[in-house]
Amino acid sequence: MSYANRREMSSNKTIPIVIVALLHIFLGYALVTGLAYNVVKKAAEDLKTFDVEEEPPPPRSRRPRPRTVPSRRRRR
Repeated sequence: MSYANRREMSSNKTIPIVIVALLHIFLGYALVTGLAYNVVKKAAEDLKTFDVEEEPPPPRSRRPRPRTVPSRRRRR
């Protein structure tokens, strides 16, 4: 039988398709409204946060400047 000669979808296939579609709609609604709320609530309780503070830089030490040798200028 070729695809061109097929009749429209019979009623014995339509009913299961409608039932599966309704089941998907029901499960999607349950996840979005009821079940997902508990999952988010539990995840928020398990999440532990803390502040990370940077350590201040160490204070600058006052080291004596190295002595520089005075440059000798050549006289012409």
